[in-house]
Amino acid sequence: MTAKNCSEDIKQPSQEIALMHMIHGSRITQLIYVAAKLKIADLLQDGPKNSEELARTVDAHPRALFRLLRALASVGIFCENEAGCFQLTPLAKHLQTGIPGSLAAYAIMVGEPWSWRVEGELLYSVRTGKPAFTHALGMDVHEYLNNDAEAAKQFNEAMTSFSGHELAPVVTAYDFSQFKTIIDVGGGHGAMLAEILKTYPGLRGKVFDLRAVDQAARSILDKQGVTDRCELINGDFFKSIPGGGDAYILKRVLHDWDDEQAVAILKSCHRAMAGSGRLLIIERVIPPGNEPDFGKLVDISMLTLSGGLERSRSEFKAILDRGGFELADIIPTQCPLSLIEARPV
Repeated sequence: MTAKNCSEDIKQPSQEIALMHMIHGSRITQLIYVAAKLKIADLLQDGPKNSEELARTVDAHPRALFRLLRALASVGIFCENEAGCFQLTPLAKHLQTGIPGSLAAYAIMVGEPWSWRVEGELLYSVRTGKPAFTHALGMDVHEYLNNDAEAAKQFNEAMTSFSGHELAPVVTAYDFSQFKTIIDVGGGHGAMLAEILKTYPGLRGKVFDLRAVDQAARSILDKQGVTDRCELINGDFFKSIPGGGDAYILKRVLHDWDDEQAVAILKSCHRAMAGSGRLLIIERVIPPGNEPDFGKLVDISMLTLSGGLERSRSEFKAILDRGGFELADIIPTQCPLSLIEARPV
């Protein structure tokens, strides 16, 4: 069947209506969350289905589910066809699980009650400059995730799904062949380093993180065929970082922390590095002025979650100077992240 209103031009709303849509942005977040939680996109992989059939499968109220899908279809996520069945759209396909580019896990994490409570306390963060997470939940984000296995699982799955599409663009944007040993500081499960080692068979590496040695990390290394060239090391980067690397990577690490803590991490890297080493920071670089950039919205999440921040070029230079480095270059990639190359001084 031909889909209704899927390809028709939509009239531009008035300024009042456009603002109203923005005001209700949080409602769209929850709509997407529920659809992801119920795995609706997975159920539509084989073709369109009506809301009653979907409701029986996911144990939902048929009319309520129809209203949810109709609302999502109005913003381009799913589409109702002439037979009254819903089908996937290009946006909805990214809510499927287990596919490259899936954002299902991320959508679920953002919509979970614990995450929702934190976002609702933005005013506290703006007034105080402190993370709303601690104010809302009584502990910082790291402690909370250590104490709640389900939330930690959601968080880790979300970060993996969110960052999976970033690996290849980062690796192709920079020549890692100039190094022999790369140490991925705060490297989580080692996905970034595994991608580098897979691309450059002559390299060796180490993943250094509080919980680097676990089955998830070993599975990633095994899948990429680099287990024999990569060591997993548990440790705290605020205390000390392993030596022996001629390149050190910080991917999405510094944005978790305020300037004082970020400088402390940089100083730890500096102590571990030889004078000829390279520090490679893989982060968003916020453009100046009014230029639209999704990173400016992510920056608000960092404020409420941990008190961290997304930084501009001048802000990176400032913390690098304090940490004992000079900013050598900022290399854009074909994803939202840039590669910031720094040298110890």
